[in-house]
Amino acid sequence: MYKLNTIDSRDITKHIKFLWSGARYHISELDEDDALQLTELEALEKDAIENGCGESEWENGIEIINDNFIANYIRQKLEDAEILSRHFPSWLIIDWDETVDNFLKDYTELSMGHATFWVRTSVEIPDWQK
Repeated sequence: MYKLNTIDSRDITKHIKFLWSGARYHISELDEDDALQLTELEALEKDAIENGCGESEWENGIEIINDNFIANYIRQKLEDAEILSRHFPSWLIIDWDETVDNFLKDYTELSMGHATFWVRTSVEIPDWQK
C-alpha cells in the first residue's frame, strides 16, 4: 500500500476494518506484520484528521499523495485545470521545486512507516481551480 502514488482515505478505512476482522478482541491476536500495518494506518488516519482534513472529509474520501509522486501529481492537476498544456514547448523551463513548494502550502505532510504522504487540509479553493 505504501508504494501507491495516491490512496483514497476510504480504502485505508476499509483496510483497517479488514485487519481488525482478523483480531477478535485485541491487536495482539494479529501476526506481527498485520499488527504493524494496522498501527501505522490508524496513526495515519488520526494524524490526517487531527491536522485539518476533518473526520467527515476522511469518511467521504480524500486523496493522499505519495511524496515520490507529488511533482507528477501537481503537473497532472495543472494540466487537468488547463493551466499547463500537456504539450508545452521543450524550451519552456518550469521551476518544479518552487511550484511544488507553493502548491504544498495547502497540504499537510503525513508519515507512515518510512514513507511520506501529503493530504490537502486547506478548505480554500485556489484561484487556478475556480
